[in-house]
Amino acid sequence: MDTVAPELLPIKKPWYKQWWFIVLVIILGLWLVLPWFLQLFGYQPPASNGFTALPGATGEPTQVVNMVTVDDPQIGFSAAPVTIVEFGDFECPFCKQEAPVLKQLLSNYPDTIKIIFRDFPVPAIHVNAISAAVAANCAANQGKFWEFHDGLYAGQDNLGLSLYNSLVQSLKLNTAAFSSCLNSSAVVAEIEQDFTDGVSAGVRGTPTFFVNGHKIEGAIPYDVWVQIITAAVAEKFSN
Repeated sequence: MDTVAPELLPIKKPWYKQWWFIVLVIILGLWLVLPWFLQLFGYQPPASNGFTALPGATGEPTQVVNMVTVDDPQIGFSAAPVTIVEFGDFECPFCKQEAPVLKQLLSNYPDTIKIIFRDFPVPAIHVNAISAAVAANCAANQGKFWEFHDGLYAGQDNLGLSLYNSLVQSLKLNTAAFSSCLNSSAVVAEIEQDFTDGVSAGVRGTPTFFVNGHKIEGAIPYDVWVQIITAAVAEKFSN
């Protein structure tokens, strides 16, 4: 495409600047930062079930929660017996680390798993997380979420309008529609709902996964994912 993308407009008075959300983010930020201080003073949280947890994440079994939605980006076999719902933040290094692992799982288990992505931006520690989430949702409106998702992680150190414009051009998105979408109240509401649902379900860091409703926290190695998927399939067909 030879056209040049118009200048992308900043998001106007978004929900995350409202007082109640700022208070919520401060509380969540303290919850996230405390484990780092514990590590600094020699406390090492235990790894549970063989996965690599975020600082402070226990990975303890929790109540089964239905986190499946119909309006969030999905990839994989629609009737797969195992549904993996990820709450992610595009500026989170652990989420970036996990992205190629999940892609490999999709390749190796095409009839077994599907993945749903839900937004959980934490601006208290990731200043570009919200703008990246909005941009990804706008790409989703044009059927290019997963390509944009990969591009954001590849350019994680340079999140911002310049990167978003570059991805718009490389993916041949409609630039005018994309620019207009950045100020869409519907996109803002979608991200807000994901965040609220996550907090309600006990999400306290990224990435957090719900595997057929079972919560698992932190970056997970491929071989551990294989064990998790095998167990999820066995549980699915034993019921």
